[in-house]
Amino acid sequence: MSGPSRGGIFISYRRQESAGYAGRLYDRLTAHFGEGQVFRDIDMIELGGDFAEVITQAISTCQVLLVARQP
Repeated sequence: MSGPSRGGIFISYRRQESAGYAGRLYDRLTAHFGEGQVFRDIDMIELGGDFAEVITQAISTCQVLLVARQP
């Protein structure tokens, strides 16, 4: 899959700092809103996909952008 459908949720995070938090957010939001409505790079970018292109497309079509960061 290349990104969330319109109306989706994009989770932005740094892998070293907040991957665990992002994973929990992803699990809960996916359980509530359904498969394909929540974008997290590790789960949504196909092998060999153009990372920058997929991220840009996902951000431009999402309705909600969540940023997870550890203080």
